[in-house]
Amino acid sequence: MRNTFHQTTITCKNVSKMINHIVLLPVVFTGKHLFGQSHSNRIRYALNLFTLQAMDVLTMLGFVILIGTVINNAILIVHQTLNNMREGNMESRQALIESVRTRIRPIFMSVATTVFAMLPLVVFPGAGSELYRGLGSVVLGGLIVSTIFTLLLIPAVFSLVMDIKARVRHEKVV
Repeated sequence: MRNTFHQTTITCKNVSKMINHIVLLPVVFTGKHLFGQSHSNRIRYALNLFTLQAMDVLTMLGFVILIGTVINNAILIVHQTLNNMREGNMESRQALIESVRTRIRPIFMSVATTVFAMLPLVVFPGAGSELYRGLGSVVLGGLIVSTIFTLLLIPAVFSLVMDIKARVRHEKVV
């Protein structure tokens, strides 16, 4: 069995996969800024209106968890689309629609599980909650925003790349 993550992120043999991952990384940090930590005391977003969170080691660990989960969601969609095109002999748009349809449930299940697990860390005060509040807010906000962007942006960018690829092939033939 091939290691899809290693093949996609390390070698980047497929240009469409590489472009999708490059487009997705800023989405991770957008979610972080909407719900999580801020860079200065003057800039405060949703959760920082109530309690200022410091950028500590656990918060940075939240970024690592967030990036891994978000990239995995994109890989699920892109990999299934390429499988549908290769094995199902589907055209790119139909394969993309089918892959989003079949992969949206596992993506929502993993995101919902993680969000509901991190929610008590962010919302409920208590002994020790200050320690994990940064990790929880980064993962919680980042996953919510990046999942929405992943489900909208990845199919759009993948479709655009496939259209450009088809146009280039057509121009080479003519």
